Amino acid sequence: MNLFGTDGIRGRANEFPLVPAYLTSIGRAIGVFFKGNGMVILGGDPRLSTTMISTALVSGITSTGRSVLLADVIPTPVLAHLVRQYKAPCGVMVSASHNPWHDNGVKIFNNSGYKLSLAEEDNFSKQVESKESSGPSSVGSVYYIVAWQEQYIARLKSQFKLNLSKLKIVLDLANGATCTLAPMIFEAFGAKPITISNEPDGVNINEGCGAGDIKKLRAAVLKNKADIGIAFDGDGDRIIMVDENGNKVDGDAIMALLAINWWQRRKLRGAKIIATQYSNLALSKILTEKGIKIEFVDTGDRFVAERMRQARLNLGGEKSGHIVLSDYETTGNGIVTALATLEALGKRRLSEANTVKDFPQVLINVDVKEKPPLEKLPQVMDAMKAAENKLGTLGRVFVRYSGTQPMARVMIEGESEKLIKPLAENIANAIRKGLC
Repeated sequence: MNLFGTDGIRGRANEFPLVPAYLTSIGRAIGVFFKGNGMVILGGDPRLSTTMISTALVSGITSTGRSVLLADVIPTPVLAHLVRQYKAPCGVMVSASHNPWHDNGVKIFNNSGYKLSLAEEDNFSKQVESKESSGPSSVGSVYYIVAWQEQYIARLKSQFKLNLSKLKIVLDLANGATCTLAPMIFEAFGAKPITISNEPDGVNINEGCGAGDIKKLRAAVLKNKADIGIAFDGDGDRIIMVDENGNKVDGDAIMALLAINWWQRRKLRGAKIIATQYSNLALSKILTEKGIKIEFVDTGDRFVAERMRQARLNLGGEKSGHIVLSDYETTGNGIVTALATLEALGKRRLSEANTVKDFPQVLINVDVKEKPPLEKLPQVMDAMKAAENKLGTLGRVFVRYSGTQPMARVMIEGESEKLIKPLAENIANAIRKGLC
């Protein structure tokens, strides 16, 4: 049994596999599976169940004789950075990213700060089930990282030469892991950010705020006549932006802005980026017109990062706002993406630099009780084929199961919403009949 979805081990807190006894087994597997000296670095987001899960993991890890270095509340990409900085055997992040508070998860990074490959996930899952105990009879200790915020800010200051003192910036912190760090970083670059959704109470993470819901951010930008709005998700690995007019600027638009700017500055390796199937056709259109190549991979920033490493590229990401900038980080980092975007903007306003005008796209999420292969559902396959025939080369159909939630996602893109909406609803209804 492979425990992992598209982004770590995830589910409802206090239900299998996120129950204390099993989490202790996962912790023991971490202590045994990852080789090398050093302490395991562990952090999390501020949702209510993070302490319970972290405590169980620490119990398991230290029972193998390996010590743990706790970072407390920390954005996921910063934890991945600390793994490399401290030369740790691995890093563990307790978070369910953009999911609601009652969900949680365990993300694991190897000693290079990358998420595990599919093969590593499979082998680790077998390690958990084996209940092997090869650790010494002694137990490990628990320590706390101090001053990591200051060290991380100093690193960013050395990488970006920005003066944000003349910009009015609104930050929506999703009541998540960036609540303390993100304002500190923007202040270090001269900004006086207006912060919203910055009072986490354990259950309000991602609730009507953050990258998953930008209504509050849009309202705050317009009310304060701000130059730009930036929304993070619960664990800080992705962002969605809002321009000065309150218009949404998503991952596709951010990638286009960065790709064109970096290509002009001869900074874009291979004159190519990596995206996923959820990216809009408009992204491909605008980049190819500029002479920039684009390659599509499976959904998940892990697959984006893997392909970037293979092709030695330095820019890739997802429409959802997971942007991987490998010159800076090994995984998606909302704060770094925001700084890189502000650097690329220069004196331009975000509305002026946004060149991506999306083709109409319909996305329908269908709750399901199980996830059999789609090709074994004739009604669904027939509905998909009918939609593809109707669209021809002027659109596309993409249907998959969520890797983190019990749902199927139906996405159709084309020249007209009037055309594609009934096609998407037809596929969604076929899924409901077959699985609900």
